[in-house]
Amino acid sequence: MDNKITSIHIPDFIRLLSKYQINEHQFIICWIIHTKDTATMYKYLNEVSHIRQDDIEDLLDRGIVLNTARTRTYELDCMTLNGEFADGLFLFDAKEAGEELWRMFPVRFYTRTGDIFPAKTVRNRTKLLESYVRNGIGYNANEHDRVLKLTTLYLQMVHDGELLGMGIEKYIESKYWEQVEEVAKELGYDTGN
Repeated sequence: MDNKITSIHIPDFIRLLSKYQINEHQFIICWIIHTKDTATMYKYLNEVSHIRQDDIEDLLDRGIVLNTARTRTYELDCMTLNGEFADGLFLFDAKEAGEELWRMFPVRFYTRTGDIFPAKTVRNRTKLLESYVRNGIGYNANEHDRVLKLTTLYLQMVHDGELLGMGIEKYIESKYWEQVEEVAKELGYDTGN
């Protein structure tokens, strides 16, 4: 396995399936429709499973998925999620989630020796924040809230001299909040878990 999965919490996932009375294949369909991630959709279709027409019909009949085409079609790019379902499952305004993390991060960090270095120097802000939403939190509102809490903790730990500050680009690309949680627990900080 190339990368470890860090943002799926199986008990929450099972509660979600139970709450909306959907199966795991229907969840994948909803995720693909919501994210419009065609690369992942093709990988899923070619290497994992196919999308069953019965699963799509059930989602359409129950109003979880809405068909935006004038005719009944099973093309996922002609569908959208019902707002209530999307709000309960995903970040509806993904751009705002990225901006929220951006605003939280300081412009610069100060080292113990008094040196200053920039914390928001990035190659492409838009792509970085899109990557945060897609790869960092997987469009998951609960994971976004968790990252914000851990980022607040990270900033406190940097202030306390327990950790060194790093730029937001490296923070997001490495999912550094995962390491923050581990170090914080070791040092006795309250991680909320």
